[in-house]
Amino acid sequence: MSAAKKKGPGSGRKRLRDPREVGTFYSEPVEVDSASVRPAALSRGAPACPMRFFWRGKEFRVARVLEEDRQLRAHDSPEKYVHSHSFRVITTCGWEMVLRCDRQIRGNPWRLFTARRLEDGEAPPGE
Repeated sequence: MSAAKKKGPGSGRKRLRDPREVGTFYSEPVEVDSASVRPAALSRGAPACPMRFFWRGKEFRVARVLEEDRQLRAHDSPEKYVHSHSFRVITTCGWEMVLRCDRQIRGNPWRLFTARRLEDGEAPPGE
C-alpha cells in the first residue's frame, strides 16, 4: 500500500494562507461596486468576488483572483454554517489583498482583511 495519503471530500479545495503571510492586517470596510460582481456565484448562494471596490476613498480593480476560501463557524460547534468567504486577489495597481465577506454583518459585509504592496505597487491610501 502506498504511503500517500488518501484524499477525502473537499480536500482538493485550496486554503488561504495565514493572513500574516499576506501582509498588514486592516479589517476595514470596503465599498463594493455591485455591478462588478458576477452573478454566477450568487446563484449558488455564495458571494462572488467583487472586481471593483473602494478602500479609503481610492478605487481598486481586481486583476486576478488567486484563491477563494470559506471560514466555517467556530470549530467547537457541530454545525457546518459558513461564517465568511475570503478572496485573495491581485489588483491592477500592484497590491495583494484578502477581501472578506462576513455573513454575520448586516449592511455592508465586505472588509479588506489584509493587504501588502507588491514590488511595483502604489503607496497605500491614507498613509
